[in-house]
Order: sequence, then structure tokens, then C-alpha cells
Amino acid sequence: MEANPYTPPSAELGAPPRAPAEADLASHGQRFLNSLIDQLGVILMGLPVGIVMGLVAPDSIERVNDWALGLVLLVGYYVPCEAIFGRTLGKLVTGTRVVAADGSAATARQILLRTLARLVPFDAFSFLGSGPCLGWHDQWSRTVVIRTRGRRGV
Repeated sequence: MEANPYTPPSAELGAPPRAPAEADLASHGQRFLNSLIDQLGVILMGLPVGIVMGLVAPDSIERVNDWALGLVLLVGYYVPCEAIFGRTLGKLVTGTRVVAADGSAATARQILLRTLARLVPFDAFSFLGSGPCLGWHDQWSRTVVIRTRGRRGV
């Protein structure tokens, strides 16, 4: 008996993603180092923008809204990095990545919401205290940052 060439392909489905356990979450030290490195990344990304603006239209620098430029740089840094790779430069260095709370890959919508939530004043202080290392931008976007290497914190 010949195989039917019109039969749709079949594939083995893996186990559904599991929600990360608290032991899988990045430590406070890793998250702090992520923040420092990523702030440096945003600044370094902004340098060429400022140089080009200064060379092309020097008068425009005085009229630029700092908050709007910061928003563009923040979104331009975090969204592509986390949506495409699941990690930023800071997460790459510390061996962590961002995923959805259920353990699956975070969606572009979750990453955008996560990035915009970073603009909320005092978001950085939402990490203070004991317990799982979840900030407001994690909780509101239903994402977590997990370790990809070892179990030790930074």
C-alpha cells in the first residue's frame, strides 16, 4: 500500500511549558545587574542618536523633549531585544531571560507592556523586600525573568 502524498504532516508535540518555580527565578542581584547593564545599553544607544542630531540639526537638540526621546530609546532597546531574543545585553551577561509567567515565550504585546511599565515612577522600588524577585513591570505584563545558567545568584 502506497503512502498518501496528500496526508498532512504530523509532528510530535512536546510537553506544554511549565510555569517557572521560584527556584528558577532570577535573583535580586541578577535583576539589579541587569538593570545597570541595560541602563548603560540605553545610554550607549542614545549617543549616536545625539551625535547625529547635533550634526544634522544642532538647533533641534534644544527643542527635543527629553522624556519623549527617553521613551523612544527605551522602547527601541528593550522591545526588539526581549521580543526577538528573550534577553537584553544585561540578561545575556547574567544568564537570564524573560518568559511569560506560564513558562512559554513572552509575546510582543507582553514585552511592549513590560517596557512601558518601566516608566512608572518607583517601578525599581517594587523589587524591594523578600520573596520572589518580581517587579511591577513583571506582574503587570505577566512575565518573569528566569535563570538560564546554574542556580546561583550574582
